[in-house]
Amino acid sequence: MEESAPDLPDTEDQVVIDASLDAIFILAPGGRILNANLAAAQCYGYTLEELRRLNAAELAAPELRDVASIRIDCMCTAAAKFESRHQRRDGTLISVEIYSQPISRRGGQVIFVSVRDISERKRAQLQLQEKEHFLQRMLDTEPGTVYIYDLVKQRTVYINRHWFAAFGYSAEQIEAMGGEVSSLFHPADQPAIAAYHEGWRDDTADEIRTIEYRMRDVHGDWLWLNSREAPFSRDADGQVTQVLGIASDISVRKRAKIWLERQKQLLEMIAAGDDRRRGRAAVDSECPGRRDRASVTRHARLGVAAG
Repeated sequence: MEESAPDLPDTEDQVVIDASLDAIFILAPGGRILNANLAAAQCYGYTLEELRRLNAAELAAPELRDVASIRIDCMCTAAAKFESRHQRRDGTLISVEIYSQPISRRGGQVIFVSVRDISERKRAQLQLQEKEHFLQRMLDTEPGTVYIYDLVKQRTVYINRHWFAAFGYSAEQIEAMGGEVSSLFHPADQPAIAAYHEGWRDDTADEIRTIEYRMRDVHGDWLWLNSREAPFSRDADGQVTQVLGIASDISVRKRAKIWLERQKQLLEMIAAGDDRRRGRAAVDSECPGRRDRASVTRHARLGVAAG
C-alpha cells in the first residue's frame, strides 16, 4: 500500500519549481506524481493535471517501466543519479539524466526528482563514436604504420594494426616490453632518433619532417622505415608535445641501394686492377729486358730451365 504523502505544493512552491529549465517532479513514495513544473509539461507533452494523474514509472520507455518502479522504491531511501529513456505522450523516446533526493516535508516524505533531456548530447556522443570508428577503420586500412609519439613521455601512445601485422608482434608481447616499441630501434640509429625528436620541441612552422631508421621484427630481422611526421598537439607555450607519423617500409629500396653501391665498389676495384695491369704491360713493352728477366724468374720458381 502506498505511503501517505503531503498535499500538493502551494502556489509559492509552484513558482519556485517553474523557474527550473529541467523537468521537476514531486513524487509520493510509490511514484505517484504529486506535482510537476511547466518544463515537465512541455517536455512530455502532458498538461500539469494529466501529469498529476500518472505514476512516474509510466513516463519510462515501455521496456523499462518495471525497472523504473524498482528504482522509485530505491529513491525513497537515498539520493540517486542515473540515465534512462523516457517516452513522451506522442510516443517519442528521449534520453534523460535523472537526479532524485528523498525529503521530508510537512510531516510526510516525498521524492524530489529532476529530469534533464540529454537526447542531443547522446546523439552527439553517438556521432563522435561513429566518427572515431570510421577514423579507426581508415587508420587500420592505411598501408603503413600510423602512430602518435609523445615527446614529453618519450613513448608511442598510439599505433595502428598495420604495425602488428608488418612486424609480427602481438599486443601481449608489446605489453611485456612495457608498451614501448622504441626499444626495437636499431642501437646505431637511436642517437639520431633522439636528436630528431628533440628537434621537434621548438618547431613553429607545422612542417612535415622525415627520418629513416631500422626496427627489429619478431624474427630478429632489421626493417628499414621512412617516417613522415607532423605536429599533433602542443602545450600552452606552443611547444610540440606529440607528433603524428606514418612509417613506410623501405627495406627493399634500401637493400637495392646497398647492392648497387657494392656493385659500384666492385666495378671500381676491377677497373683499378685493370689499370694496374695495363700500367705494368706498358712498362714491360718499353723495357724488354725487364720482361725477359721477369719471365726467367717465373720459370725458375716453377723449376723449369730457361732455354
